[in-house]
Amino acid sequence: MQRLSVLLLISIISTSISAAEPAAPCSGKRVKSHVAISCADMSHANLNRAQLVGQDLRGIKLLRANLRQTNLSGTNLQSAKLQFTDLHKANLQNADLRNASLREAKLYKVDLRGADLRGTNFRKARLTGANLSGAIFNDQTILPFSREKALALGMIYRP
Repeated sequence: MQRLSVLLLISIISTSISAAEPAAPCSGKRVKSHVAISCADMSHANLNRAQLVGQDLRGIKLLRANLRQTNLSGTNLQSAKLQFTDLHKANLQNADLRNASLREAKLYKVDLRGADLRGTNFRKARLTGANLSGAIFNDQTILPFSREKALALGMIYRP
């Protein structure tokens, strides 16, 4: 089942060439003759240890998915739905998570160094042991701790 989920996701990615910022991340609209992944629903998928470096996964739905130790560094996850997802020890370094929802996600020891978290919802997320150094946040980012703690953890505030 895990292999099938990974193959399905890779198939979706390889047949979809990302577009330059569509108006709505889930529009599926052709822009400059390219098609972005249009809110693919991979909820409950087991992508444990998958290598998804630098992929365009804008608007993807991965609710309650297993992304433990998955490498998502440099991946575009704008407006992605990752509620209740297990991202234990996942690599999200330099990922674009603007306006994503990680509500109640398990983010134990996750690497978010340099990630763009502006507008991201981390309500009730478990960020124990997470590396947030250089991660960017703003007033719309919902963190499970105070702004002062965010700055103390090395996060960068950008309006």
